[in-house]
Amino acid sequence: SFYDIHFKFHTMLTAKDKLSLYGINAGTDMYFELKDEEYEKANGDKYYYSMKFSWKTRSNIVFGRWEHIFNEQLSSLSSLSFEKKYYKESFEQKSTYHADDSDFWEDMNYYDYQFMNEFLWKAADNHLIKSSMLYAPHKFSIGMKMPTDVFNGNDIYEQPREYTETHYKQKPYILQGYIQDNWEILDRLTANFGARYGYYDLNKDGKLSPRVSAAYGIIPKTTLRTSFGYYYQNPDVTDFFTEWGGNEDLKTQLCKHYIVGIERELPENLNLKIEGYYKGYDKLISIDAPTDKKISNGSGFSKGIELLL
Repeated sequence: SFYDIHFKFHTMLTAKDKLSLYGINAGTDMYFELKDEEYEKANGDKYYYSMKFSWKTRSNIVFGRWEHIFNEQLSSLSSLSFEKKYYKESFEQKSTYHADDSDFWEDMNYYDYQFMNEFLWKAADNHLIKSSMLYAPHKFSIGMKMPTDVFNGNDIYEQPREYTETHYKQKPYILQGYIQDNWEILDRLTANFGARYGYYDLNKDGKLSPRVSAAYGIIPKTTLRTSFGYYYQNPDVTDFFTEWGGNEDLKTQLCKHYIVGIERELPENLNLKIEGYYKGYDKLISIDAPTDKKISNGSGFSKGIELLL
């Protein structure tokens, strides 16, 4: 079964202030049971098998946004959000065929708070400056009960299998900020200069990523575009969970983008765009074969040409 409930609310507090609220509550439940099914062994003996499987998710999100206009040149957008996620999966089986009665489960609780403030400033007729700051504390817990061996589907256990329970809890936070300037240098030439800083508390890693793009009108309705930037991605929280082969020393993954393209306006409000790109990857998460642990030594690249209409 599945359900979701949404709500939206907008109001103008003053001529220069707008308040918006959003919310969602959603959930999924799945359950399957097989009770005392009779089977036959190769020698003709009868045995019975029972199984239960359940899967449950819950998601609650509340988001508020306040837009304020200071004057014709300066405005701001502030937002506050809360998200709660819950997930649990369990499996039980019983059989008279062998000694094992399996019972294992996995669950996760995740809480996320985010506060973001953004400013938009028209510093001059040809300069539009944007800046933003984000603070996002998290809280999550992961638990699991799993067998210590691997069942291949054909094993017959004369003794019950051994199980282990593990639990992982953390309260990390993310801190991010950026500033960029959209500069109309000439009538046919615009450029965008920016920088973003991000700090991830879970691996104590802070990175500065520069980004630059430009657009030049070669002839009417035809624009040459180019861009370059550093883009960082934090490892997933489960990548640090050592009981799952994770590593608490993982680094932030890096991708360097290089793009050059031409865009042409066509009749009937159509656009034709041809782009060539190159992306270089570093600090990717891979598996260290001797230890079977995740490490940050992966690298690679991708390149190609895209045609968009």
